[in-house]
Amino acid sequence: MTYIVTDIKLATEFKTMNNRFFGSFLELDALEIDDLDTEWGYCVDDDDEWVLGVTREFPTKKAFHETLLHEMTHLFQLNADMPVNHDETFFEWCDVFLKEGFDVD
Repeated sequence: MTYIVTDIKLATEFKTMNNRFFGSFLELDALEIDDLDTEWGYCVDDDDEWVLGVTREFPTKKAFHETLLHEMTHLFQLNADMPVNHDETFFEWCDVFLKEGFDVD
């Protein structure tokens, strides 16, 4: 069954995951839903505005959660003034998520 993301679902799940995993540390300027062709999400610094976006449709709610956590990890890197990439810090977060049942890498 396809999982459809709405603005309310995205905002609610972001807040929930931010509190659960990041202690409400993460800040951003915008959450976006786009019809993406080749990826499921993104997190960018767009002219000093931090934007996290996801595609509108996912195969499952779990896939949505895993993508959101992936992009939130990049947002953590922005908030911590770190390079945004798949480095050791990124994979340390992946280990945290995996212990909670989310395969993020």
